[in-house]
Amino acid sequence: NNILTDIITNSNLDGIYLYSSSNNNTLTNITANSNYHGIYFWGSSNNQLANIIANLNTNHGVYLYSNSNNNTLTNITANSNSGTGTSGIYLYSSSNNNIQNNIANSNYHGIYLDSSLNNILIGNNVNNNTNNGIRLSSSSSNNNIQNNIANSNNYGINLFLGSNNNTLFNNTANNNTYYGIYLDNSPKNLILNNYMKENSNFDISIVSI
Repeated sequence: NNILTDIITNSNLDGIYLYSSSNNNTLTNITANSNYHGIYFWGSSNNQLANIIANLNTNHGVYLYSNSNNNTLTNITANSNSGTGTSGIYLYSSSNNNIQNNIANSNYHGIYLDSSLNNILIGNNVNNNTNNGIRLSSSSSNNNIQNNIANSNNYGINLFLGSNNNTLFNNTANNNTYYGIYLDNSPKNLILNNYMKENSNFDISIVSI
């Protein structure tokens, strides 16, 4: 039950690291730039993150790892995190998180869910990322993805490797190099009322189902 606020933590291994059931904390008004990870949770749940800047980190801007569940991430800016395969916001095996009104631009991936279930992604801007604006992979299922803007990436929104039973509603995916929405081996998703135009290959592509 700690409150961490008004902190600048730059050029470290991890800007802020919560490990092993570091739960029920509030993190606000934090700048964590040019670290390896900006904000890193390992097995830590029920935390509130708001008004965070996590830019120019070598790995992920914000990283929720291994049962970091029931966290709320709002008003985070996670841009230009530089490593190949890294993300502005990355969830691995972490579920029931609420990710709203964040900006994740000019990373390799904007927001990446890997083996993560029952998360909510609403109102995020994920533009100009090298690969995906939003990517779900490795059975990331039952997630709610709505009102996001995913423009000018390689893929706007990409569901991959058995990412099933997700809802994609009212998202915008324009001017992506390959596809606006791309589903590969990911059946039983609901795709409703999304807006896509001027994607170089197709606005929507479904393969291997």
